[in-house]
Amino acid sequence: MKYIYLIIIAFSIHIYTTAQQPSISLNGRWNFFASNTQTEYEVLANYQIHWDRITVPGNWDVMDKYATYVGKGYYQREFEVPVSWKGRQVYIKFDAVYQTSKVWVNGKQLGEHIGGYTPFEYNISDIVNYDKPNTVLVMADNSYKRGAWWAWGGISRDVSLNVSNDVRMIYQHITAIPDFDANSVKFIFKYKLENNSCKNYKGRIISKTSDKSDPIITKISLDGHQTKTEEVTFENKLSDYELWDFDNPKLYTLNSKLEIKGKVFGSLSNQFGIRKLEARGEQLFLNNKVVRMNGINRIHDHPLYGNTEPDQLVKQDMLDIKSMAAILPD
Repeated sequence: MKYIYLIIIAFSIHIYTTAQQPSISLNGRWNFFASNTQTEYEVLANYQIHWDRITVPGNWDVMDKYATYVGKGYYQREFEVPVSWKGRQVYIKFDAVYQTSKVWVNGKQLGEHIGGYTPFEYNISDIVNYDKPNTVLVMADNSYKRGAWWAWGGISRDVSLNVSNDVRMIYQHITAIPDFDANSVKFIFKYKLENNSCKNYKGRIISKTSDKSDPIITKISLDGHQTKTEEVTFENKLSDYELWDFDNPKLYTLNSKLEIKGKVFGSLSNQFGIRKLEARGEQLFLNNKVVRMNGINRIHDHPLYGNTEPDQLVKQDMLDIKSMAAILPD
């Protein structure tokens, strides 16, 4: 039996990836106001509001003044949208806001989001000005608390403006299921598509993996103002691929583009691995081999960075954990 001491990092192959279109970062210094008594309408109207300054992405808890504050924190800033984006689909995207949030642009509420670690976006094409500055207001609420977890409040991940054509790919979902007895691997590619126009469109998605296999072509059709998911399933020989393993965490890349009448309307790129983890009785098997896994729990807390730790700090933690005889995929 092979004994493995490692960190188990759970992840999903379902990755939200912005189509490769122009993007403008809204990271940086924002206005900030914390209050559980003043109403959202008073904040929107700037009524008796005394703004502080705060860095996005970040947490208000790292500031001495708000170190123990729990509740609603309001973020505000101005932004401009390029005139060249007019007539296209403009989105404001938040990679994460802890823990619940509401967003307004130019005084109009866009929606609410629950979940401090999941990205979300809003279409603001019909709301923004192209000839003068716009204002975005975000309410973040870290009141939800469970167990000993420290609820770092605020806009904790990147904020960006993105633009796309009327028809776009929102994301692609990749599933690879190996069958060792049949020497085959079953691939399932799912694409989420969106049509923001009143026109009907027909086109195709061309997907190519980095293993040099032939492109996968999926024909698609979209009615006006329709959002739908397309799926394609196929099999290849398992022996043509390297499996993801602790000692060899092999990853492949799926590059997909959406074509309509010969024009590219968007593209996506995601990495994926091929592996099979299963339980048989009291044993765990990875790729048909018995493994024993001991987990190490790492909480992303830091007195200076909250839960927005820089990459170099995370890397140093990984090196320290590895020095304790943990086995990590390189």
